[in-house]
Parts: sequence; C-alpha cells; structure tokens
Amino acid sequence: ELMNLSPDIFFRIDLKGLLEYLSPSAENLLLGAKEKWNTDWASLLTNNPVNEKTLDKIMLLTHQGKTVPPCRLEMLGNAGSEISLEVHGSPIFEHGNPIAYVGLARDISNIFKIEASIKKQEKRAEMELALTARVHSTLIPPNFENDRISIAINYLPVSGVGGDYTNYKILSDGNIIFTICDVTGHGVPAALLVNRLDSEFERLAKVKTKPGHLLNKFNNFIKENFEGTRMFLSAFCGFLNFATMKLTYSNYGHPPQFLFQAKGSSIISLSAQTHLVGLLHQKPSINFEDVIDIEPGDRIICFTDGVVEADRAEKEMFGYERLKDFISKNTLLSNSDFNEKLIQEAKDFSINGFDDDICVLSIDLKIPSTE
Repeated sequence: ELMNLSPDIFFRIDLKGLLEYLSPSAENLLLGAKEKWNTDWASLLTNNPVNEKTLDKIMLLTHQGKTVPPCRLEMLGNAGSEISLEVHGSPIFEHGNPIAYVGLARDISNIFKIEASIKKQEKRAEMELALTARVHSTLIPPNFENDRISIAINYLPVSGVGGDYTNYKILSDGNIIFTICDVTGHGVPAALLVNRLDSEFERLAKVKTKPGHLLNKFNNFIKENFEGTRMFLSAFCGFLNFATMKLTYSNYGHPPQFLFQAKGSSIISLSAQTHLVGLLHQKPSINFEDVIDIEPGDRIICFTDGVVEADRAEKEMFGYERLKDFISKNTLLSNSDFNEKLIQEAKDFSINGFDDDICVLSIDLKIPSTE
C-alpha cells in the first residue's frame, strides 16, 4: 500500500529485461498504459545515449549480484515531455543466484533542469571572466626602453583578474611618472576598481607630476566614489627627474619599495608615509612626499605584497629580508630577467601556490654609453 501511495516508481525486472512489477505511480508520470509497459517498456525510452549506458550498467551489476548505485534514465512523460529519472536498486537472489532486479525510480526532472541551468550559467560566467581577464590584461602597459631607462613589468593575477595595478607615463620633457597599487580583495570587484584607477591615472598623470598630489587625488576619488564598499588600496607613486637626478615618491600604505644604489651596493627602503588610499579625506594642501638622489646604474624595485607574503605550509613568509637578499644577488640580471626570476623564486618558496596577486615593476637607470 505504501508503494501504491508513493510518487516514486517501484519496479521489478527479470534478468531478460521483462517487467514483472510496476507500481501505479508510473501511470501518473510516464507515457503509455500499464499494458504497454508490461510488453514493451523499452520503447518508451528517449534516444538519449545515457539510457544505453544506464541499462548496461544495471544488467551487468545485477548479473554480478551487486547493488546498483543511483544512475539516470530519460523517458517519455505522459504530458509529451521528457522525464529524467534517478534509478537505483538491488538484485533479488534465489538459491544464491540473482534472478531479478528490484529498483526505485524517482523523478529528478526539475533538479536536472536546475543543474543544467546552473552549468550553463557557470559556463557563461567562465566565458565572461575570461573576457574580463583579457580586457584587464590590456591595462598593464608593455615593457619600455630608451637610452635612459629600462622598464619591465610582470603581472600574475591569482584568479584571472585581480586587484593589482601598475602604469607609467613618459612625459613630454622625458621625465617619468609611475605607480603601483594593490586593491583590497580579488576577482571582478577589485578588477572593476582597477579599471577606474587606470582612467584616473591617465587623467592625473597629464596634470599632476608630483606623486604626493596624484595620490592625494586618488585618495579623495576613492573616498568620494567608493565609500561604504570597504574597498581601499595601497599605492606607491614615483617621479623620475633626469635633469636633477632625483626620485620623488609618495607611499600610501604600500609595502616598502626598494631602491638599489649601484654605488656602494646598498638597498634603500621607500617606506609608507601615510594610511591606505580611501580611508580618510585629505586636504589638497597635504603632500606626502620624499625625495632621494638617483644615479645611473641604480634600480627601482616596486612590487605588491603577493611577493613578500608568499608562504609555506608552516606559514613562513618569503618576507622582506629574503627579497633584499635576492636583490643583492641578482643585480647583474636585466630587469626583465630579474622580475621573472623573482616571481619564480617566490613560486618555488610557496609550496601551496599563491593566494594573492603578484605584480613587479622594475626600473633600471642606464649608464650612459662611452662610445
């Protein structure tokens, strides 16, 4: 009686595939009268290849006397639609030998449709993410070289798109302004903010050659447009003046960046001077800047915290001291090779892989040719 009341279909099939029992619930769900089922139930299957695989699996396991795990059949429904059934069951034995298969079939059409819809949406999301990553990658400028400097950039997002950003501009007088930023978080929201940053840097670099002024504008832009989103960023901005051979820099909550001075082989830390960008409004007159002398042969190394925070299973980080040691030992490499080797060493150090975006910008000040 419980079988008769259940919406699930209970059935028994012999080892030749002949139907021996079918609960009444089948008539409410599937096409055809009960007589049709008893004589030719297989004709009510759709032509979906999954059916042949499922039936072969059921018969094989039943002949082996094994339980059949849940598997899928697709059949014709009484409303003219296709019905997805989840089928599972066990063999019946007589004198120790299997003689039939007793099973239960449950309508999973709605579940299957939902799963198919989710897979379709996931595929669409993957395609959109791939396109977003492609667009996002165009924001990172190419390497650059002239008779004064060589600029190399390597960017490795942890999830296709990320929150690291770097850019530079060669100004009309030959001087250079550059920046590197790290947005809190990852993925599409961080990438969208990076797109806005890129537009702001392109605009501000044309009129604000002082790094402190530029990051002040960045700060108020983020505060005014993204307040309440809990999205902030660390940022470093530098200005290279070749007439005075000075580096002016501003650091808003970014990790200490490094200047390798060829004379004396020393490494200077360019540390943060204030909080993260977007935390507080700042007056236009506030100018967080420092100035340092530069010489041909020097190298400026800028990076996001994904480099120094790469860690091992025991939570030992790559760290600043290991980075400074790497800088000292690899001064003879070109800056493009330097970047690649640094990222590889951080990869090798981090056994479980990166969990943060990585961006490295290095600028070499060329020694004038004596020819």
